[in-house]
Amino acid sequence: SYAEIREEVEHDLLDPAVQRDPKLKIRGLALKGIIDLNVDTEAAESDWTQIQEIAKQIDDAKWQNRARGELGIIAGVNGEYGKAVVMLNQAISTAQALNDFGAAITFLTWLGNGAAVNNMGDLAIRVFDRAPRLAREHPEVGIPIQTVIGKVRALRLAGQSAKAEPLI
Repeated sequence: SYAEIREEVEHDLLDPAVQRDPKLKIRGLALKGIIDLNVDTEAAESDWTQIQEIAKQIDDAKWQNRARGELGIIAGVNGEYGKAVVMLNQAISTAQALNDFGAAITFLTWLGNGAAVNNMGDLAIRVFDRAPRLAREHPEVGIPIQTVIGKVRALRLAGQSAKAEPLI
């Protein structure tokens, strides 16, 4: 369960070895941040803000950008759509520049889902089309299943259910 894993991660984050290793701390906070996004956005925002600070301290551009993207997701979940769009677009561009294609696909998926649920089906479909292209160009990231699910939702919301059927 989220609660059990979250509790275990919080315990691990208190370990002196984790406290001394900023990259290990970032990994633990990232797992906690993903869990918290599902149950407590305020806690998730704290997790990702901490990651951003640690990443700045150790000059880790990839994790600084991932934190920016996750904070953009949180802004969207909290209804700050303009802020979310700006932060996610910046995170997508930066992720691609850093060759962090998994992060770019994740942020594209969240951006597409945001557009879809806000009745911008055509925009959502265009956003969702970008992620599979990246995945084909970089097969090491795997198949973006969440992106496909999001595109099916966007097509259905846009009244294009016939185009969604082959994806299902």
